[in-house]
Amino acid sequence: VGLLRAWSGEGRVRAVIAGATSEEALALAAAAEPLGVLVLSPSASSPALSGFSRFFFRNWPSDAAEAEAAAEFAAYSLHATRVEVLADDNAYGRGLADAFARAFEREGRRAAVTIVAPGQVPAPAAGPPGAAFQAIFLAGYSGALLPAADGLRRAGDRRPILACSAFARADLLKKAPSWMDGICLLRPGPVSGDGGTEKAEFAMRFTARCGEPPDVYAAHAYDAVRILGAALAGSPEADAEALRSALLSARGFPGAAGPTSFTALGDVRRPIEVWVFDGGRPRPLKSVSDKVLPSLQGDVARLRLRGA
Repeated sequence: VGLLRAWSGEGRVRAVIAGATSEEALALAAAAEPLGVLVLSPSASSPALSGFSRFFFRNWPSDAAEAEAAAEFAAYSLHATRVEVLADDNAYGRGLADAFARAFEREGRRAAVTIVAPGQVPAPAAGPPGAAFQAIFLAGYSGALLPAADGLRRAGDRRPILACSAFARADLLKKAPSWMDGICLLRPGPVSGDGGTEKAEFAMRFTARCGEPPDVYAAHAYDAVRILGAALAGSPEADAEALRSALLSARGFPGAAGPTSFTALGDVRRPIEVWVFDGGRPRPLKSVSDKVLPSLQGDVARLRLRGA
């Protein structure tokens, strides 16, 4: 923030790509607007950032969108009526867990949130009399939640697990342990050769240079640079107001993470996809749904009957 003030005072900065975390993005957005500087974040996800500043944008979906997608999948694809939420003991985990609970608790459904500290393996939520929690949603990073999920599996807990996008660290995307097969993962669009020339070219160039495929964060950072570069190319001397107009007028900007458009609140318009770990790798659920989904639905159905 100090550098931003110094550079903007000299007229050298009209926009920044920054705010890896929501806390960083909130601080930058608060400081940038009075200075007339536009902020574009490729990874900040807090719902508090929606409309926080006229000059704040993000090409990563809000946690509210991810929570809604997770709740819909649990309710309408898995047919769960009660879900236990294991949440990271931090602002991100708690916020995502609360957003999921609000989205899921419709039409008589129920969510129970358990805060998980590092090293803790929670016991399954007891629930109200006669009711079983039929699925688990992991809200947070893998640091605390991966050992917790592993511990539950080792204890014989076979409930279907749905995890947020931040749970899947890079090494898990390359090769996950076998016990993770069947875990569903939310992701804001695929990063692969499937689904478009931009994605395929980025994946090919990234792999050639770095020796490994890109993760979803790399794709969003790459797109942020290209999106802002295109806005500046259209008007090299544009101020923050003109850059804001340029971003709002972009429709389906082709990127490595998928087409990008922005709302008036600075949020990205992009669907959240469900992937599933199968054979140690995450795959789009739609590509293996006939193999994976009936088993998950069967597990939920058996637990619903047990709790009926």
